[in-house]
Amino acid sequence: MGNITPTLVLDRGAVQIWKWASMGDDDTGLPVRCGPRSDVTVQVTGTPASETTTWQGTLDPDLSGYFPLTDQGGNAVEFTVVGGKMIAEAVYAIRPVTSGGSGTAIDCYAKLEHGG
Repeated sequence: MGNITPTLVLDRGAVQIWKWASMGDDDTGLPVRCGPRSDVTVQVTGTPASETTTWQGTLDPDLSGYFPLTDQGGNAVEFTVVGGKMIAEAVYAIRPVTSGGSGTAIDCYAKLEHGG
């Protein structure tokens, strides 16, 4: 159980990709601020071992009051297997949170694309 710091792995002006590496059981990713007019797509990679990864967001500039995010179909953005989804909400900040599991580490990615 820990806080995982994200790393900016790609910065191409209007597109940024952030990575939370080696998230284990019951970890919380530290937030990334989305910026103005962001389209956000998230991904979970690796070999999940029964943990659930939930993506959360907040509108609070003080980075509190997180809520579960949804995709364009209104489904929760959570994974028990590898996969990716586009986030429906336009939030101030996002983070991944893991729960359950049996000791494996996964990587979580978020692509932020800023429109004009």
